[in-house]
Parts: sequence; C-alpha cells; structure tokens
Amino acid sequence: MSFIARHKEHPFFLYLTYNAPHTPYQTTQKYYDRFSHIKNEDKRIYAAMINQLDDGIGMVMNKLKAEGLEKNTLVFFISDNGCATYTNSCDNLPLRYGKISYFEGGIRVPFLASCPGLIPAGLVYREPVSTLDIFPTAVNLAKGEMPGPKRTESIWSPFSKGKRVHPMNSCSGDPVRPWPFVTATGSCSDIWINTAV
Repeated sequence: MSFIARHKEHPFFLYLTYNAPHTPYQTTQKYYDRFSHIKNEDKRIYAAMINQLDDGIGMVMNKLKAEGLEKNTLVFFISDNGCATYTNSCDNLPLRYGKISYFEGGIRVPFLASCPGLIPAGLVYREPVSTLDIFPTAVNLAKGEMPGPKRTESIWSPFSKGKRVHPMNSCSGDPVRPWPFVTATGSCSDIWINTAV
C-alpha cells in the first residue's frame, strides 16, 4: 500500500506477484477458521489461501480508490496456470485436468482487467488472450509506441469497439464482480497495475 501512496502523483507500473495458492499449503489461523465446514485438510487450507489472496487484492483495489487512482488505473488479474489438480486440493471443473497439462484446465485461466474510467464493468471479451497481450495493451492505452518489431497486439482496440463483448456471469455462478475479462476458473496469482492510462 505504501508503494501506491508514494507514487500516486505520477504514472507508475506495479507488478505484484502472490505465491498463493501454492505448495507448501500454509495459512494463518484467522483464515483457517473461516473454512471449518471443509473437512479435507488440504482443501480447507487451499480455500483459506484463496480467501487471503482475495483480501490482499481487495486491499490494493481499495487503496487505489482511496487515493483517487481507480478510474485511470489499468489492473490485470491473471494466473500462470490452472490449479494443481494432482494435489487433490482443488479442481478446474468443468475443464479437464490442471497445472502441468495442456488441457483447458491447465492453460485456460483467469485474465481479468479493471479500469473503471475506460472499461465498463460486467463485460466479457471472448477472443483468446495471453499475458503477452498485457504490454502492448498498456502501451496502447498510455498512447505510447511499441519498441522494435510488433509481435503482439493490444486487446484494447477490438474491445473498445464492442467486438464480441457480452454480459458477464462469473465462472462460478457467483454474483457479477466488477472485472470485465473472464476466461475460466483456476488459481490466480498476479496483478499488473499501470496508471499511465
């Protein structure tokens, strides 16, 4: 939170990487106690780690809002792979398998973006995307120029023109959240924040 407070007067880039959920499974008592209804120990700790991750991300989003940066800050929330189904602590249903596989459960993961000043809440972008699309999208929104030969595309242009944008239901059927891009369920670990938009 102090990074955001220190840099709020100028455009900044923040790459925030969580190591949860990941082995070794560890959590604090506070989060562990929230999931007493889950009898399987690994699944209980896994759920607690996800909940702790959600709270941490909520703190970042609340800090951006408190500092008046929410509307012109592009936030990506992504994962590197699906959950580690081989641990029996999670699953990617209805997708097949998970981490270390090339099936959808391993490679089809959350790719969420938020920028309330530019992106309407509750929308889904249905084109395939990759973390490789983050840099050109951020450069495009900051009205910059891509260095060297162009190898990747900004996802902003087709999205902003309304191409294949549909109302969103979160993957789990939970109430709609203010994240416009959702591809599937899985573990989530990274936040990319760029205020130069």
